[in-house]
Amino acid sequence: MAKLLKLDGVQVATARHGQEALEHLASHDAPDLVLLDIGLPQMNGYEVCGHMRALPGGQGLLIFALTGFGQDSDRELAQNTGFDAHLTKPVDVDEVYALYASKRALPVGP
Repeated sequence: MAKLLKLDGVQVATARHGQEALEHLASHDAPDLVLLDIGLPQMNGYEVCGHMRALPGGQGLLIFALTGFGQDSDRELAQNTGFDAHLTKPVDVDEVYALYASKRALPVGP
């Protein structure tokens, strides 16, 4: 997904694990969108999302789960742990753009 977004001219930062993502988020301007996998080493995506939400400004982040976990229970857990959307792999980049546009038209966070 990062490569596809870069080909479209989108500025992308990637992280190999949750702690790296949290460190990047804490030391850079807030991104327009976070695409977060659930099955991460060290900390799962649900935990990372919770930590991101707890950061200053974290409630305003737009965070999409981008995962292979696609059961209804997975979608419900993603929603309950703070994700704004749940996308099951494989995901088309146009789907990400469309969902981003629809979510940005709505207020973000509680």
